[in-house]
Amino acid sequence: MVRQGAVGSAGIGIVVLVFVCGVLAVGVGSGAAAETGNETLVVDDDGDAEYASIQDAVDDASDGDTVEVRPGTYGGTVVVDRNVTIVAPDGATMDGATANPYKAAFQFSVSSDAAPTIRGFTIVGYNIGIGGAQGDAAWVIADLHISDLGHAGVFASGAAGDWRARNVTTVGGKHGFDAYETTGDWRIRGSEIREANSNGVFAEDSAGNWTVSDVTVETDAPGVSASNSRGDWTVQGSRITGNLGPGIHAENTSGAWRVLDTTVRDGGDAGVFAFESGGDWRIENATFEDNDEGAVSATSTTGNWTVANSTFGPGQFFAVTAFASTGDWTITGTTIRNRTGVGVFAERAGGDWAVRNATIRDIRTQTTGELPSEGVGVFANATTGAWRVDNSTLTDTERPAINATDARIEGNATGNWWGEAGGPEADDCVGNVTCADPLSTPPGETAGETVADYTDGDGVVDSEGLRTAVDDWRTGTTDTALLRDVIDHWRSGESVG
Repeated sequence: MVRQGAVGSAGIGIVVLVFVCGVLAVGVGSGAAAETGNETLVVDDDGDAEYASIQDAVDDASDGDTVEVRPGTYGGTVVVDRNVTIVAPDGATMDGATANPYKAAFQFSVSSDAAPTIRGFTIVGYNIGIGGAQGDAAWVIADLHISDLGHAGVFASGAAGDWRARNVTTVGGKHGFDAYETTGDWRIRGSEIREANSNGVFAEDSAGNWTVSDVTVETDAPGVSASNSRGDWTVQGSRITGNLGPGIHAENTSGAWRVLDTTVRDGGDAGVFAFESGGDWRIENATFEDNDEGAVSATSTTGNWTVANSTFGPGQFFAVTAFASTGDWTITGTTIRNRTGVGVFAERAGGDWAVRNATIRDIRTQTTGELPSEGVGVFANATTGAWRVDNSTLTDTERPAINATDARIEGNATGNWWGEAGGPEADDCVGNVTCADPLSTPPGETAGETVADYTDGDGVVDSEGLRTAVDDWRTGTTDTALLRDVIDHWRSGESVG
């Protein structure tokens, strides 16, 4: 016999209300068994096993038992009210085509704090794939493919338990994972979320700590939406692409955030939108490209920020904005290139900040060029904290590489490479900033001083050595006389004595 429970789709309140009322209306069968065990109960829809119904096997199981489902197609809703493992080791399909459109394939029982494990199923045509709303226990879900959804692949709004999801694919619906107002800790890894039209991961107003690792999110909506959340977050080894909203929406969050080894690309909004967030942030080994409303927005944030060893490729507006922020922040070992807008936008930043060992190049104005920050590498207008830019490359900006107009504290931009050994042009370094003592070569590079510096292991100037000498000459780090000597030795092919 299949137990029934209803899950609506017209908003969070309605979803939760209908979901809970539906389960209460039909009951939960026999309740959790008093005994515990480790028996295996086998289900086969062909009738070749003890059970033909998954629900019947769950009802007869005790805590610790395994319900093993053989390949086949099963329907209805399975209400889970005990600590069992429901597994399809060779795959099985839950088909919601004939089920009530408000139901989940697997859902919680309101009368228990069961912590089941569900693994190995293809779930098709349900409003919700896995529904654990408002439960207090921990669920483990793995090796699931959930598609043709109405509301969400996983629905746990208001849940207090810790959840673990591994190798779960959701396709369609409003959300991949709906964890609105949850209080437990969550870990999603090795999973894919595609074609959701509201959010990939919807965890707004949540309070637990989250880890999203090795996850691909390709949706028509924000990738990870965690506005007003209070826990700590780690997004690692993930790929968030094609989103109409922010890749990571972390507005008004209070926990610490780490975005590591992650790519955010082809979005219709900011890559990371952290407006008025209060926690500390670390973005490392990340890539941001082609996000229409900028890459990393730290506007009005109060925590401390580090952006390290990351790449900001082609895109519009800012690469990093710390407008009106009050925390301290550092950008180090990072490349910002081919931007239309501004590289680093630090206007009215109140904390101490630094750009070190970075490359900022090829920054262009937008179509109108009306804003003074457009086409600028580092825009430090009206800053109030101490700041510096050092050992960095600042080249090919359409407007000043550094504009520090009205900066309250003089910026220190000594020891940088400006594209020429002579240092910046007059309009490259503007406002309350010193750009003295420029580097004579790009950071980490040393120009050759003799012909021998351009030879191979046999002491001969080969084509590679010639190209290097020409590049050094073009940047002004090698003089014309030395270049001529290198060319003569390349032509003769003779070893340099």
